[in-house]
Amino acid sequence: MRVRPVPQGWLASGSTGGARVAPTLDRLLDGVAHLLVPSGWNELEASLRDHEHGTGHEDDAYPGYRPPLAPHPPPAVTVMSVPPGGALHLRLTAFGLGVRVFDRRAVALDALDRAAPFRLLAADGRIVGTAPV
Repeated sequence: MRVRPVPQGWLASGSTGGARVAPTLDRLLDGVAHLLVPSGWNELEASLRDHEHGTGHEDDAYPGYRPPLAPHPPPAVTVMSVPPGGALHLRLTAFGLGVRVFDRRAVALDALDRAAPFRLLAADGRIVGTAPV
């Protein structure tokens, strides 16, 4: 599966030549979640380590941006963190996939070493927003 940005959102194309445009990140994650191989957070983290070398702070295109607050933030268990050296896009994507595929409880991804730190929350298979940090 290959994913690339297009003006309408993201284009996901497979090895058979089929392609689909996903206009939102939620639609993209919903469309590719079935391809996720890891069965838990530790396995998912291990698979990221091979791909995040060489990422750095330039990986964070908008270091002052914070996602919107969750209207009713649930108490959540931290399952992922963004390392100080970067890999924000990989961790955000992996978190979005993980909550859809193998963990529907209230969980969090901490991105605390950014210029605008945030704690991203998910529950019931969906990202719900951030909690105050």
